[in-house]
Order: sequence, then structure tokens, then C-alpha cells
Amino acid sequence: MFQGVGNFAITGYILYIMTDFLHRGNQTQSSIQLVNMIMLIFGILMGLVAGPLSNKFKILKLPVGLSTILLAIAGLSCSS
Repeated sequence: MFQGVGNFAITGYILYIMTDFLHRGNQTQSSIQLVNMIMLIFGILMGLVAGPLSNKFKILKLPVGLSTILLAIAGLSCSS
């Protein structure tokens, strides 16, 4: 749940920055789509990595937390 809220927060913040500070009216939609596509790819990759790791090491919190942190880094790197 927190990962989904984080994704929406990052997308909303990027939308706010692009419309109010950068004044990128026509390019905002394509930029948001690019950010969401990158986050989707990272989400799928982290899901494929975190699932087998959690099964192998019999832990759940560490791979999930790591994948969420890497998704946040991907989202923040797209906004800069």
C-alpha cells in the first residue's frame, strides 16, 4: 500500500513541478508517461528479483523494502 501511495505522490509532485515551475504545458503528458513507464519497468524487475530472494532466504521485509527504495530512486532520478 505504501509503495502505491509513494508512486502516486511522486507522479503528483512531478506534475506539479512541470506545470507550475517549469511551465511545460504541452510536454507534461509525455514526460509523466515516460516517468510511469520507467517506474513500471523498475517495478517489474524488482518484483522478479525480490520474489525469488525472499523465498531463498526466508525473509520478506528486506527485499520488499529494497525494491521500494530502488523504485523511489528511479522516480526521483526521472524528475531531475
